[in-house]
Parts: sequence; C-alpha cells; structure tokens
Amino acid sequence: MLFLGYLPRAKMEVNIQNPKLRSVWDRIWARLPQDVQTDLLTWVQEAKDDIQSCPEVEFGCGKYSETIRIIILYNGDLNRLSDAAIGWVIAHELGHAYCHLKCGTAGPGSPKVDFDYGADCVASSWGFQPERDQFEQERKVVTGG
Repeated sequence: MLFLGYLPRAKMEVNIQNPKLRSVWDRIWARLPQDVQTDLLTWVQEAKDDIQSCPEVEFGCGKYSETIRIIILYNGDLNRLSDAAIGWVIAHELGHAYCHLKCGTAGPGSPKVDFDYGADCVASSWGFQPERDQFEQERKVVTGG
C-alpha cells in the first residue's frame, strides 16, 4: 500500500545574494549539529536576503505556515554588524525555524509568549553564545538603543 501523504522537502534553497551574509551563513550552517541540519532541510523552504528593511524587525525574520518556513535576512542593518554578530542573527532565525516558533511575541489577547527567548535558548545550546554576546554589544550601537 502506498501512502501519498505529506513528504518532507529534501533540500532548502539558499538564495542569499549578499556575499558577506552568504559567507557567514555557510560558516554557521557548518557548525550546526548534523541532526539539526537534517531537520532544518526538511522544514525550511528557503533562506534569502532582502535589500529592503522591515519596519517591524531589526535584522531578520521568518515567514511561517503549517508546512513552509522562509528565513529572510535584511541587508540594511546587518551590513553594519561584524561577522560574529551576523552569525548570531542567523543562528537565532534558524532557532525559530527548528522549533517551529513564530517571530516576536504572541499577539494581543493571548498569553504572553516570548518566541524570541525560545529561539535564543536553542541557538545558544548549539554553541553560539559568543556570537550572541557580540551581537548584544553591537546591536546597541547599530539601533541606537
């Protein structure tokens, strides 16, 4: 009997055009545990960069539905960060995708859930705490706060 249900994707498309962001993406991806890479390849449809900025987010975000996840890195402010700080943004966004977490916090009227905290914890558990520390130092300078 052949089951024709949902079949996971075999490959994520990486369409990051900015050479600096692509280089950091490749280094971060290579450091992820193998089982994490396998899961992300199943769930993430695409990772890309965008020359536009998004007023709701500072550096990156994910677009998520039941079966599709797209990671978007925004070139504007990211280009002002060091490779280590960019690495944290990438690891953080991968943390969202890995845990199937939306970005930010739950909307009005729902219990306060900080999805960013979950993504931070996962990315830190993968060994990206030094990148997080660097990002926290640089973010204050880049965003003015």
